[in-house]
Amino acid sequence: MYKSTLYLILCVFAFAPLSLCAQIEVLSPLEYFIDFEEDVKQWHVIDVRNNSDEAVSFKWSLDYNFEHSVDFHADISDFNLHWHFNVLSSCGLALPSNELLPGETRSLSIGIIKSDLYTNDPNEFPEIKFNLMSAPDCDSIINTIVFKGMITSTSFEEIDDTRFFPNPADDVVFVNNMELENVYYQIVNTVGQFVQKGTIVNQQLNVAQLDSGIYILLINIGDQPKVWRFVK
Repeated sequence: MYKSTLYLILCVFAFAPLSLCAQIEVLSPLEYFIDFEEDVKQWHVIDVRNNSDEAVSFKWSLDYNFEHSVDFHADISDFNLHWHFNVLSSCGLALPSNELLPGETRSLSIGIIKSDLYTNDPNEFPEIKFNLMSAPDCDSIINTIVFKGMITSTSFEEIDDTRFFPNPADDVVFVNNMELENVYYQIVNTVGQFVQKGTIVNQQLNVAQLDSGIYILLINIGDQPKVWRFVK
């Protein structure tokens, strides 16, 4: 019930026809974080399902908040073709739309190289938005999958364990810095999914609901984005 209600709200705010929202459901997470140590491409698989009893079609487009060179690498594999990185949209092209048959689930793939993500603002996350668009005219967004990235391993300063502890963490992470009280944070897992967001309260982060694994805490100290890698 909760997932269905949230999905409907996302569709309404995207100004997509409710008929399309009811038909095409994105089964994969809607937010990812790209954190590479090397200049390699990471592929993300996006599963979509047709919940209706008739075939539906859609196209796609990419939006981004950063400058990029001709070597920008964002490869798309949809139902029809593998698109090279210089194609940022299937809209307006005289090629077939992606079609889902009734009850069918299929996968789209997006490959991004981190080294090509950079912004003029060192405090801003580079961001790519992969939009599913209504076909054939692409006049509305059905849904959006967001990819955020670090630029290099030195773009975000590492936080040492004297400010956040213990590491490995138990159910609670303690914050040894009063300046971070009520500061917004995000936690990302190793596959780039945002698993927790919130505000630091009473110099603590409650991470009891996280599964065992490796995580990245994203936070701003002053105007400088910083990260803390920890084990749960």
